[in-house]
Amino acid sequence: MAEEVFFGLDHIPSVDNIIHSLQICRGKRNLTQARVFHIHICNNGLDLDRVIGNQLVPLFADCGSLRQAQQIFSRLPHWNTRSFASLMHCCIDHGNNEQVFDLYHKMQDDCMCVNDYIFVVLLKACSKMHSLERGFNMHYEICKEGYEINPYIVNTLVNMYGHCGAVEEALDVFDCHGNHDVVAWNALISVYVDCGYAKEALRCLEMMELNGVMPDEVTFVCALKACCALGTIDKGKSLHIDILRGGFGGDISVCNTLVDMYAKCGQLSKAQDVFDTISCRDVVSWNVLIEGYVEHGLLKEALFSLEKMDDEGLSPNAITFVYMLKACSHLGWITKGQELHSRIIKHNLESYSFVGNSLVGMYAQCGMFIDACHIFYGLPIKDIVSWSSLIAGYASHGHHDKALDCMVRMQLDGLSPNVVPWSAIILGYAGEGEIEKALSLYMQMQEQGLLPNHVTFLSVFKACGEAAALNIGRKFHAQVIDNFYNGHHINESSIEVALIDMYGRCGSMDDAMTVFNTRPFKGLVGWNALVSGYARHGETTRALYLLQEMKKEGIHPDAVSFVSILSSCSHEGALGKGQDYFGAMTKVYCISPMIQHYTCLVDFLSRAGQLDEAMALLERFSLDSDIVTWTSVVGACQKTGDSVLGSQAFDYGVKTNENHS
Repeated sequence: MAEEVFFGLDHIPSVDNIIHSLQICRGKRNLTQARVFHIHICNNGLDLDRVIGNQLVPLFADCGSLRQAQQIFSRLPHWNTRSFASLMHCCIDHGNNEQVFDLYHKMQDDCMCVNDYIFVVLLKACSKMHSLERGFNMHYEICKEGYEINPYIVNTLVNMYGHCGAVEEALDVFDCHGNHDVVAWNALISVYVDCGYAKEALRCLEMMELNGVMPDEVTFVCALKACCALGTIDKGKSLHIDILRGGFGGDISVCNTLVDMYAKCGQLSKAQDVFDTISCRDVVSWNVLIEGYVEHGLLKEALFSLEKMDDEGLSPNAITFVYMLKACSHLGWITKGQELHSRIIKHNLESYSFVGNSLVGMYAQCGMFIDACHIFYGLPIKDIVSWSSLIAGYASHGHHDKALDCMVRMQLDGLSPNVVPWSAIILGYAGEGEIEKALSLYMQMQEQGLLPNHVTFLSVFKACGEAAALNIGRKFHAQVIDNFYNGHHINESSIEVALIDMYGRCGSMDDAMTVFNTRPFKGLVGWNALVSGYARHGETTRALYLLQEMKKEGIHPDAVSFVSILSSCSHEGALGKGQDYFGAMTKVYCISPMIQHYTCLVDFLSRAGQLDEAMALLERFSLDSDIVTWTSVVGACQKTGDSVLGSQAFDYGVKTNENHS
């Protein structure tokens, strides 16, 4: 055992034995053991040894302790390339990308040789920072050193250019190397997916197969992500068949992406089915399932999954907590958010910048600005995401002056706001009906040379829908078209769904149908947006017709589809019809009812004067029901003069509100 080198020995262990033990510990990524070994090394006065010291840096870097790796590195009298590479990689993992280049300059100052692995790490840092200028510089240095034909470097260059939005440059690098194996094709397909060119990614897959190159597990992962972006469940199902035929059904990364694809396309039951077939589920498996539930507002299911994950002995990672914090943000569940914060501290994950940013966002979205600012000012690095999280919180709560002040302070901090904080403030103004201020900010954003992206348009379309500002929405729709014609690519699929939803909220279903019919891939999300629009305006017959058309197209309605249908029946006062569709949802489509569906039933019963039945149903689901649901019962009791039942409903509503706050 490696521990024997340090324990139970009276003499100082040999350097070879120490190095062997450190290598074993590094392979296990055991931080606790690494710290014990470090103490013994220091006690023996060997911590500054050139060989041992340069083993300690990679050890702590691989164990995820950037702070200790930095401390050891700073005390060493001499460094080797491995120490630099390990520390650089650890910096990237912790979001400290700028430090990667500081280390690179240090290597240059010390006249150290920069190998291919160092260049790969530097290119990854460029990718993370979306720094095209630095990427160009690294490309120049790579060519100068003669590494431009290295396949590993070539593929990393393609990825770097893609992540920086330079798709043409990525394609140029790809085309300059004619021997394209599956790895090279995968790099290009990945670029198309990451840059929002999902259609091109799937076409690239076809070209790859026409060239006689068989897809591997990475190819399928990228292709499934393209299906997610397009919302095309049919293509996803086709790929699922190809995956099983190709013998990749047992690959954990492919299975995880399948779960993600089905979840993002709204087929959560299918996602759960694939998840259940995974024999060796990892934390990523749980994360994609939890994300799916969170994105569809199924917090109860997400929390249950987190508990099951704990039961299986898997510790949540930083990504898990980010998803759960997002759920708490959307629902305003501050108590649960605080509980998650405690667990984050317990798991020593607060040092990750994206976790800290999520905590800032959660507290800000819940209106807890003192806590949000406390975490914000404690962040080691305040990047654009940090500022944007705080700005979005202020904007969503109507504190527009504070949001704008943050923008100013952000610039004084040396950061130029991108479209994300601008979009957050625009949405905040527009959501409160202050359309003129929103448009003024939009013009200011463009004057600063910032092109609107899909985030901007999504914000504006959502705002126009909420404010029923149809004419303004049409103007922005025209700008989206202009962006396509001018070659500024945006996430087409999400924009089209947002347009359908916006026109539906504004009551212009002809426009909504026009956008829907122009979609090449009519995924589940688009169908649901259209159905919701008709249902919202009482056109139940049309909504039900679309439900049947979905079936004909091979797209199975999900829980969201039936929320719209049941809401429509409720507003129409069609109790019998609503109950029929509730029964069909559970028996024909095998969809488990959520609280939203039960809320519709309660509304049916209340409108029909069946208050006892409504109360009985609510009491069964009192933990999940919200104050709005109870209010509908109180209103119905008021109309019927049932003061006793009304009083009970009021008390339950108050209790529910206290539980959720």
